[in-house]
Amino acid sequence: MNYPIAQKEISCPICGDSTKILPYGRQHYLIGDGRIPSSIYRCKKDDFNFRKFDRPLAEVTTHFKIAPYSTDQIEQQWLKKREGFYRFLLDMLSKPTEGKSLLDIGCAFGHFLDCAAQNGFRPFGTEVSEDMADLLRKRRNYPVSSKPLSDLELPERQFDVITFIDSFYYFENPLETLSQCYNLLKPRGELLMRITNRNAIACLCHFFGSLLAPNTTLPKLPFCATDDAISCHSRQSISNVMEKSGFEVIKLTCIEKGKKIDSKGMELFYLLTSSIALLTFGRVCLTPGIICLAKKK
Repeated sequence: MNYPIAQKEISCPICGDSTKILPYGRQHYLIGDGRIPSSIYRCKKDDFNFRKFDRPLAEVTTHFKIAPYSTDQIEQQWLKKREGFYRFLLDMLSKPTEGKSLLDIGCAFGHFLDCAAQNGFRPFGTEVSEDMADLLRKRRNYPVSSKPLSDLELPERQFDVITFIDSFYYFENPLETLSQCYNLLKPRGELLMRITNRNAIACLCHFFGSLLAPNTTLPKLPFCATDDAISCHSRQSISNVMEKSGFEVIKLTCIEKGKKIDSKGMELFYLLTSSIALLTFGRVCLTPGIICLAKKK
């Protein structure tokens, strides 16, 4: 399949190369009450899809008010399904945990922080949605900042653990974000993230979109191809960005455990994609998420 040549000014946020960039598709980014046109690009070198995104932070936080996790009541319902998964993630971290400081970036209503506190961590959080952060402050005595990560006024080497639970893909500059985390972590501090895995879906949508509309320069991608992610990562892109940021990857897996799945279809999908990942030693990653545990060198 022939791809159009990307604009020279578009370069990969990870490798900085503009020669390996493909215009990949068109999509509307759902924010607030409007649907904002957005172009999706793909870096073949890093297996990384990203959105050319220049919206102000205020519009991003407005988006959170209409997202499926926009109320604590809904989040409480999700917590019942994900509490075991949170424990699975926390069990990946080094022991002992008692007294260690943990910063959860994009902590929402703080349910992961609650689980971390139950495991002995001293919880801290950041959440750009003031409504979510304010509710967490009222309900718990956790230090929570509503400032963007780049604006946090925190001393270096403060935290033992930093986590991104489905929040890392909201950052359009992964290298800069991880550099800030590197400075905030203590020596040999741990970085744990769970990332939604959408690139395989985007690849299929791009392929069939190009077949159905061969004369279209940029096929229209459905929302499921990226969801509301700005940066769409793969195992390869995560490995590359960690290495460039000075982190040592300890574990990189597509296998997720502990979730309560109330749909037979989704249960079968998890079983099928997990089996494929195991049989191919992770080379074929079609699971809904990717988990990465890394350490500061």
